[in-house]
Amino acid sequence: MIVPLQLPAAAQAAAAGTPLDVRAFGARGDATSDDTAAFQAAVDRAAEIKGTVHVPAGRYLVGSIELPSHIAIEGEGDASVLTLRPQPLAHEGRSPLRPGHMFLPKAMNTVAAVEDVRISRLTLLGNSRAQNNGRPMPLSGAIHGIAILGGKGWTVDHVRAEDFDGDGIYLGANTVYPGAIDIGNGKLRWPHGQSPDGQPMAVGNLIENNIVRGNLRNGMMIAHGDGNVLRNNLFERNQIGIVCEPRPAKGEPCARPDSYPKYSPAVYESAEIDLEPNRIKMRPGEPVIWQQVTNTLIEGNTFRDGPRMAIQIVKGDAEISGNKIVRNTFVDNAAGGILIFAPGATRNIIADNEFSWNDATHLPWILRIHGGNGNRIVGNRFRGERPAGGRVVQLEPGTRLRTTRCTIFADNVIDVAVSPSTALVSVDSTLADTIVSGNRFLRGGTIDIAASSRLSGDASACNQ
Repeated sequence: MIVPLQLPAAAQAAAAGTPLDVRAFGARGDATSDDTAAFQAAVDRAAEIKGTVHVPAGRYLVGSIELPSHIAIEGEGDASVLTLRPQPLAHEGRSPLRPGHMFLPKAMNTVAAVEDVRISRLTLLGNSRAQNNGRPMPLSGAIHGIAILGGKGWTVDHVRAEDFDGDGIYLGANTVYPGAIDIGNGKLRWPHGQSPDGQPMAVGNLIENNIVRGNLRNGMMIAHGDGNVLRNNLFERNQIGIVCEPRPAKGEPCARPDSYPKYSPAVYESAEIDLEPNRIKMRPGEPVIWQQVTNTLIEGNTFRDGPRMAIQIVKGDAEISGNKIVRNTFVDNAAGGILIFAPGATRNIIADNEFSWNDATHLPWILRIHGGNGNRIVGNRFRGERPAGGRVVQLEPGTRLRTTRCTIFADNVIDVAVSPSTALVSVDSTLADTIVSGNRFLRGGTIDIAASSRLSGDASACNQ
């Protein structure tokens, strides 16, 4: 008699082409057992067959899970909960090769870009208070829920990312490729002595139908990316890092963290979405080499109850261009809706968005363009009380030495109850070739536009 060979459950599933159940690799989902190794084994096996890992209902305690190319990991929505166990913090010398994020690409120092990954129908909890032994977090701001570092073609959908020390979702550079070696104390050594001038960026990723809420730094950040799509997500009450007084030295924790509540405004600026390139390299006497954020589509999202601004576009002369912020809804973000504060911000479009607010007591403005060229603000609607700062929209230069050119402010609707002579939109005298047309004020208000800033000559000079 021949007894048929009985394959382990995980092998049977792989052979049948069905999703791999993470429990077949040893995950328990009991909220106390460390299930990291089981998740890692499951995604590694899925990569061999370009398969899917299924996460049944349960509460899984995990560390960092490194995702290879061509896999999917999906759960059962609110019933499939992954909680991040405590990770080494930045001031504790965390390795750049093991940064502590819940999900990140695998083998980044040897693989430039992990491709074709899907993360779906999971609830991800950063457990930020436990990360610091039950005390409020120091301002490390560096442990993210999903970190797409140099990734291409990732999809993140129907995920809830909440309570991470850093960002709920982060798109940025693979900073350790090629061949970085950890030499301790948070430092790297490179095969040829110096770090490279270029870094693989996050390209063509789709972030859709997610809830990103209550993270300590940003809801989401893009630091180095091109052609990414953020669509139909809810960003709510992020930017809740602690105030730390006296402010510690760089890289140090709070001296008296128990004296300060976790849910108080951060001492650093952040946003529900932050488009903010970092420096790649600085050499004496040479231009800074920057990361870049280009051709992002931010569409159909809701930004609600942010303790600071909803979207900020910042960072020096870095290229931040061709991004579209369209058809989004902004509700009650305490420090404003959108800020562009970067000379390198060019040819960005802010169009057909709805801005509303109920409490204007602390609002400085709703939309502020502070630098950059060729940006377009078209077809938006602004509704609420007059902001405490006096203006709904401010258009101004980045510096008095650098003129902002070719801004278009057209066909917007301002629904704020003021007298007809009250300026709700201001255009600074140091702007040049500004195009203002077709805007409507429904309940009073006007535009204070310096004559010298208006377009003079042929509009084709702006290459719009």
